[in-house]
Amino acid sequence: MSPSAPFSCVRLAVAAAFGLCAAACQAPTSFDSGAQGPAEEHLLQVDAGHEDPLGRPMVRVEFELLRLEPGATEYELVQETAIVSWEGSLGSLSVLDQQAYVARFEVEIAEDSAIADPVVEVLNSGWTVEILPHRSPEGLWGGALKVHESELLELREYVTTLGSHAVTIQIPETRSRSRSTALLPNANGHWTIGLGPDEHAAQWILDVRMTEQTVSAAPQD
Repeated sequence: MSPSAPFSCVRLAVAAAFGLCAAACQAPTSFDSGAQGPAEEHLLQVDAGHEDPLGRPMVRVEFELLRLEPGATEYELVQETAIVSWEGSLGSLSVLDQQAYVARFEVEIAEDSAIADPVVEVLNSGWTVEILPHRSPEGLWGGALKVHESELLELREYVTTLGSHAVTIQIPETRSRSRSTALLPNANGHWTIGLGPDEHAAQWILDVRMTEQTVSAAPQD
């Protein structure tokens, strides 16, 4: 077993009240260009055939995650996806590297022998964006946006002994930060949010668009 096996996941999930939910999961790319993993895709969205019991308007929120490599002149589209939900439903977009590592060993004693089993844990690093869409009395869309960044700085190895055997555990060093941004209502329903550089000095941008939907215009499964 490899104690450090990275894989990547891009996930979009929306938690909505009254059983209305929108979500998508896809894993084409991550911050670590060397990360590999199976691509998977799932799509759930609100029940577009029924009115909201609270009478809230329906909104389509489109996300584009863009990356500018050092020395490049054009941004690369890393991920694009969209959700359909009601006003006031909280949604989140995550672009994560998931790093597996050996956190500790569990020892079992059986008669005259001892067995040490490695305990593998998973550490998430990357971006998580939460968005709460809102429509103004004038009919313009805006909302609140919260960005959380977590970064794996180092995965140190520590060699110790269990009985007469040497074993290696891994100790992660991480850093995280969060910030909130108001998406002021505007006629275009379009915002561009700079997410700053990653550990490879690549610049990241999140492009957000909101469009009001009707029940008949919402996509059906």
